[in-house]
Amino acid sequence: MGKHAGAKFNGRHTTAIEAAEDVIKTANKHKEATKIILGPIEQTRQGSGARRMKVKDVPAGLELTIRGGSRVQTIYVYTQNQHGVASALDEAFNKR
Repeated sequence: MGKHAGAKFNGRHTTAIEAAEDVIKTANKHKEATKIILGPIEQTRQGSGARRMKVKDVPAGLELTIRGGSRVQTIYVYTQNQHGVASALDEAFNKR
């Protein structure tokens, strides 16, 4: 798990699950992503679930639900170009 801070980061949470690291780094570098909000890390009932990411369009941008192992985290990425940013984040997530 990594800590994140900087101009684009807002909110109370600064820690991200390992499965979200590449996505967060890509969002931070993407010129059309204007703000990143990390949600709390939640423990799931299942011990070692498959690594996956669900992307949902929301009025301000994107809502990402990322699962890795026994943890899940919701991340909000503010953007006006949902399709372009979502494509970049999906590519970053799936490069492993």
